[in-house]
Amino acid sequence: MVLVPRLLTRLPGRGFSPRLWPTRRVLLRWLSRGIRARGGCGIDRVGWTRAGVTHSPTAARREVPPIRPAVRQLLTLPAGPALVEALTALGWGPCPADHSGEQMPGDPPLGLPGSPCACQVVLLAAWEAVASWVSAQQAHGLVTAAGPEPVIVPPVGAAPEITDPAREEIAAALHLSPGSAANRIHAARELTAHPDLMGLVSRGQLPGLSARLLLADVANLDAEAALEVTAAVAGRVQKRWLAGSRVWTCAEVRRTAKGIKHNLAPPLL
Repeated sequence: MVLVPRLLTRLPGRGFSPRLWPTRRVLLRWLSRGIRARGGCGIDRVGWTRAGVTHSPTAARREVPPIRPAVRQLLTLPAGPALVEALTALGWGPCPADHSGEQMPGDPPLGLPGSPCACQVVLLAAWEAVASWVSAQQAHGLVTAAGPEPVIVPPVGAAPEITDPAREEIAAALHLSPGSAANRIHAARELTAHPDLMGLVSRGQLPGLSARLLLADVANLDAEAALEVTAAVAGRVQKRWLAGSRVWTCAEVRRTAKGIKHNLAPPLL
């Protein structure tokens, strides 16, 4: 889910200033596609940037919203170590940029808790992308440690058969019970077995939660059908991103998967 400040989401109505609407509209478009600022400095859109609510050609020709340069630079960094380093350097707290020209008379100053500015919204979206990227790295790590398939140790003497002996060490390292560690390993194997979905999560284009729930929805299908559904959903998510459309919510992702499941050929079900 993308969180945007009141300044960016308030629709025309009570207390609305037409002077602020172009700035809000430009910021939402700029976050999704990137536009050229005055001076010819281009901004390349990366996977984690979110789509806005409008794509008016006139909005793209307006001036770039007042986001400080250090925050604007984040939009050129893909989800990964470089983005983490840049975000850590920026930190949190009140925004040092001057946003006084964006607020309405009587409104609290922008950039403070409860009244976020555009810079703080970009920081939040970037951290959300990092969280998605980290979940993909965790899945890779679990599969590397436990193996892509369950490891079965046959019984020896009085010792019973053991499934995934590595889960004991993983449970201790992650402060989990063995049962919870087994669930985490299973979820990681499921995610890494669907490369299209894994790619979206790694790039910050799909939250890890959406991916996990999608995989749970296709758990009743065989491997071939599950791969077909997740690949189709991933393709639609990627297509929407390329078109600059709004990112689907978790519920929309699951609803799309449900429709694709119903359209599968009977032999795959």
